[in-house]
Amino acid sequence: MRDDTLHVPHPTPSGVDPAPTDGVIAALNAASRACRQVAIDYQSGLLDDQEMTRSIIRCGVVILADEVWLFDTETALWWRYRGAEPVPVRISTDGGE
Repeated sequence: MRDDTLHVPHPTPSGVDPAPTDGVIAALNAASRACRQVAIDYQSGLLDDQEMTRSIIRCGVVILADEVWLFDTETALWWRYRGAEPVPVRISTDGGE
């Protein structure tokens, strides 16, 4: 079941950070699917350590018009960067199923 419920733990200095748009959520879900596929390929022996690292970095960075999103593999959170301050945003990355 798809769950795109967002949780923004704290506001940005200028006020409450707006929730990501459907387009952003779709882009992050696509990137999450790509990261999961990298993990599967690595576990299957199709990628070595170096290839896996490079691939995770490539799919774990989403650059949009006015922001950059980075995926933190340890916490499974996407971090939104607008300017210099990161804003953690919990987004379901269920693969868009």
